Amino acid sequence: MGDRADILLIRRLTNPAGEEKWELVDLHTHWHGSEFPHIVRELLAEAKKLAKDQLHWMTYPEILAAYLAMLDGLKCLEPALRAFPCHPDFYPRGDIRDTDTYSYILVLPERPSDGTLTYRLIQLEVGMEGFEDEDLELLREGRLDDVLAKYRVVRDETFTV
Repeated sequence: MGDRADILLIRRLTNPAGEEKWELVDLHTHWHGSEFPHIVRELLAEAKKLAKDQLHWMTYPEILAAYLAMLDGLKCLEPALRAFPCHPDFYPRGDIRDTDTYSYILVLPERPSDGTLTYRLIQLEVGMEGFEDEDLELLREGRLDDVLAKYRVVRDETFTV
């Protein structure tokens, strides 16, 4: 048992000619699915402290995924948790196709603005197998609206760190 969810980190890149390219990292959590909206805010605030004046790092899906895994893993060092087996619970999804109905898309900003970063968090009811491979391809093509149209949107909000 668990509290499983897929977590997709996506970012739009626009080149000087106005052409768009989307980057995507797909993660999975076994234990933190329903808590993710709260956890992601907490972890992003901590990552921002670590990035210091290099806030652009927090716009790259790959770096943000590493921050989430690292900061979640550090929680294992807390004295109250040391008696339990522990590993970071945000990790690459790979071939895992097992969720507890809900999953997330975190849309990263293209760049920081005046020392802040605004993220969009979307929670979707995707079923027990999570996002389909086709969904990932649609997102890489910049077709977020097509993916959102396939599922029931449970939450769609922006927040700033």
